Amino acid sequence: MRGFRFKAVVLGALVDIVGSIAAFAILRAVFGSGWRDGRPPLVLQDAVGLAFSFLGGLTAARLARRRELAYSVATAMPCFLLGLLVPLDWASLPAWHMALSHIGPFPFALLGGYCGRGWNRVGAV
Repeated sequence: MRGFRFKAVVLGALVDIVGSIAAFAILRAVFGSGWRDGRPPLVLQDAVGLAFSFLGGLTAARLARRRELAYSVATAMPCFLLGLLVPLDWASLPAWHMALSHIGPFPFALLGGYCGRGWNRVGAV
């Protein structure tokens, strides 16, 4: 794997994972008492998670500076695996949420990579 930029994938995945966790912590601290079970609604959780998947893909693409789409999609894999390891009561969650939260990061990271590729092509700093 000569020339593979692990740094781009690792930092992109960290942006996704750490950003999502931090955003959820802030949302819970600010609005937690008003939500049932102290958790944000599933739609909001998905929106925040997918936004950080986009940012992770964008980060990987900007750092890789070549094959941006491949690097951006690669950032979603650690997030996908981490999502499978987190113990949840999957039976209590709707199927749409499970599908969106496990498969959704791939196209959103790819979209971030596409934007990053365009940003790299125009020579932006």
